[in-house]
Amino acid sequence: MTTQRNRLPEFPAAYFETDGHGRLCFSPDFVAKEQVLPWADRLSVDGLSDTQLRHYFGYYCNIRQNLQYDGKSWEQVRRGFAWVNEQLRNSRAEGIQGGFQGFVRGNVERVERADDKKLAFLEGFLPSFEALIGYFRSAEERKQWQDYDADPSTAYFGIDKNNRHYLLPELVAKDKAGALAKELAAQRPNLTTGQLRRFFNHCRQIEQRLQEGSDSWEQVAASFEMLRCYAYDARNKSKIPAGFHAFIDGNVQRVNRESDRKRAFREGFLPHYEALAGYFDGKDADVGGAPVWNERKSPDLLAEELAKAGLTKGQLRHFFGHCRQIEHRLKVDAESWERVSASFEILGAYAQDARPKAQKEKIPAEFQIFIEDGIRLVKDSADRRGTFLERFMPYFEALVGFSEAHMS
Repeated sequence: MTTQRNRLPEFPAAYFETDGHGRLCFSPDFVAKEQVLPWADRLSVDGLSDTQLRHYFGYYCNIRQNLQYDGKSWEQVRRGFAWVNEQLRNSRAEGIQGGFQGFVRGNVERVERADDKKLAFLEGFLPSFEALIGYFRSAEERKQWQDYDADPSTAYFGIDKNNRHYLLPELVAKDKAGALAKELAAQRPNLTTGQLRRFFNHCRQIEQRLQEGSDSWEQVAASFEMLRCYAYDARNKSKIPAGFHAFIDGNVQRVNRESDRKRAFREGFLPHYEALAGYFDGKDADVGGAPVWNERKSPDLLAEELAKAGLTKGQLRHFFGHCRQIEHRLKVDAESWERVSASFEILGAYAQDARPKAQKEKIPAEFQIFIEDGIRLVKDSADRRGTFLERFMPYFEALVGFSEAHMS
């Protein structure tokens, strides 16, 4: 597909490709920023308005309604599909130039060539159109802000002495992820918890599809790529600040650059995002200066103090269970400290995130201080593995034991 003035990115001939198991999956090229954004900007330059774009998308959404909810077959809606296309061909007087007609014509041809035209329309044509809307900006909107080249250069993983990958702990550590959360909270327009969680929930849905084992990465790749479109559109509508747009855009690029994208998404991007979310809508404990690990306070006394502050045994055991898993990986699975360090660091984000929930804190500030002190104790030691196993875990285990007498 081309315009009369210059060549625009070509889309594949068909919507679907096959993964390594021979299963069909929607090609991410149809929603990729590099493919769709040049089209969106060209149509804007041609004079197409957002209203006109959404007007025609509305026609196609009505056809989707007939197919998905009214139980009609493709043959029953085909006449309406052809009518929309005829309306478009006759719309030059409305200022709708050949670029948009070319975009739609190419998609119509893909639907007509497909063996399963209903599937091609619902899972190919419509997502492609939705991406175009997401990346579309009017001439005035293009003046207000310019796109940028996100920097996806930072890697998710390091390699330990046994040549095994591990998540770099700075991606979840408070001094990095927490600082990024504060930076985003200070930007304008305000980044709300709802917007942060909206994008995170989209990622969780992708993770669930992968965990269930039925979907390969190729089958979720287009859904993941759409994160960039949603972020672009949200920034354009002043719903999110530029920094969060950069966070989403850069991390999608970072995952796509990896040879094992599934691992990069699940073991790199998700923990990184989870830490950001935890530090963003949690709140810092008022520790009254630099906290220090205090083993001179007996676990029994600390258990009593935490109980009075409102900590429950369930919450205490939730954090302790996380540490037990790390201990098991070190002792039984013979993992290196580098391989578990990020999992330990993210405890700080979990603790901060657990404090304000629906105006009721799940854990008191005193327990957050305990967790952060423990993280600092291990990080500042020369032998982090030994300090975790021989100092932090025995104390934590004793604290859990004494909690039986003090906590509900």
